[in-house]
Amino acid sequence: MISRIIRSALGSGTLVVSCLLIALGAGVLAYRQLSTDVFPDLTVPVFNVITQNPAMAPEELELSITL
Repeated sequence: MISRIIRSALGSGTLVVSCLLIALGAGVLAYRQLSTDVFPDLTVPVFNVITQNPAMAPEELELSITL
């Protein structure tokens, strides 16, 4: 199956170049439509975790949760 595709691609260079140009044109079009921000959002995500474990000290619990 793949060998047949490779043989046909090697046999018809025009088709391969045409597909390449179409893909290149689609990539350029997609790139031009990307939006850019002058000042991107630089906020760091913050998570609040609330746990209760009477058997552990707060510092020990914090160490067991954080990465």
